[in-house]
Amino acid sequence: MCRILKNMFGDVRCTSTQVTPVILERILASNISKGSFINLPKAKDARVSKSQLYSPLPSLTHFTRRFSSLLCSQADEKRMCLSRTSLFKTASSLSFSMDLFADKITLSVFWAPQIWDNLKIEHEELIEKTEVGILTVSKSTDWWQNTLGGFVVEMKQDEKAKPTLFSFASRHHDSMQEFSSRYVHPTGLHPTLELEVSSSKPPVEEGDAQCKLHTHLTLPKEIFVDKYQLSDPLFLASKKLSSVKYITTPVDLEAPAYAVNEWGSTVLLELAPPTTTTEEWTAQIPLHLRYLAPNNATSGLSKIKIPSPVLFWACTPSVSLAETDLTNNPFDFTTLGYDTFFEEGTLFYHVDSKVGRGEKSLVSDISVPVLDLDKAWYVEYGTAIVVGLGFVWVLWCLGRVFWGGSGMKETVEREKQKKVQ
Repeated sequence: MCRILKNMFGDVRCTSTQVTPVILERILASNISKGSFINLPKAKDARVSKSQLYSPLPSLTHFTRRFSSLLCSQADEKRMCLSRTSLFKTASSLSFSMDLFADKITLSVFWAPQIWDNLKIEHEELIEKTEVGILTVSKSTDWWQNTLGGFVVEMKQDEKAKPTLFSFASRHHDSMQEFSSRYVHPTGLHPTLELEVSSSKPPVEEGDAQCKLHTHLTLPKEIFVDKYQLSDPLFLASKKLSSVKYITTPVDLEAPAYAVNEWGSTVLLELAPPTTTTEEWTAQIPLHLRYLAPNNATSGLSKIKIPSPVLFWACTPSVSLAETDLTNNPFDFTTLGYDTFFEEGTLFYHVDSKVGRGEKSLVSDISVPVLDLDKAWYVEYGTAIVVGLGFVWVLWCLGRVFWGGSGMKETVEREKQKKVQ
């Protein structure tokens, strides 16, 4: 798997566990470690357990080039394929899923709102069906639905655009709220992630639907959450946290970063918004750093990149929506890393990140202390001196007890002789 990922995406931080075909099925059906991959909870109806890998990539250039070489030929009639795949480099979101049983691959690409210079369809004979539409989101009468309205034209069929308006049940919505995240300075070895949320009001207050605010963290192996620290209800309440829904297991709390094989861990936390006010409020999440490999090129500090958290309201479906089919949504997304922890039919109202609007990257850089090898001799000689002085002090204390005990014994003997006389 790692060889395939590196071939498609380039520099991916991934190592695989070497297995034979005989025990491959046993590994897939169990929670045995798979190198850099971490294990996810196994669903009741799932035939195999799921694994997850996270690796930061600077761009999709390598994937675009590799994907184009596999999908498109260099023939003149395939220029359209190459021109389309070249746009992947500027995509805001790209995802693909493989269904090995149906022998099918689904690729979904989204771009941020922008002005396109032109829309040119080449070699129309190679296209079975193409629809072009200009749609806008309209307000729906039902809170669990999305409504799109505008104009749509089917290429080679319609002479002019036709007005359209359609609604569909959707599991993903916009909460119309926003948040910002930052790490409290100085970070040190125990950084604190601070979340500032614009409002504590639930996005839905309809019928028997209940909404709770959650955050999902993707943490590289250099940083982790201590589940034992977050098991105290009073401590959670002081940080505006409600409970821990999921933490990757196992997570070694003592190992340095260079001794950990897994890429990192994921955490799902339920927040505790204040109920007395709907104004902006703050929550804090305590984190812990692992010791990084010492080197002589950091001057005592090193930077690690941590993905920004995801914030969303999870609203349980009302009784009337229990049987609603959410898969009819043409923009439906599942297996996002956190939706599997909620019951079927849960609706997600996402809180927008302020840095998601081009202000900054969706990855935070924090400086962490690292041993500088150029100054390590201070530690070596200093440790030897301290240990030597401690050893001398222990010997001196033992000598005082020994000589003091002998003098006391002589005094007791003289007192006994006086009493006998």
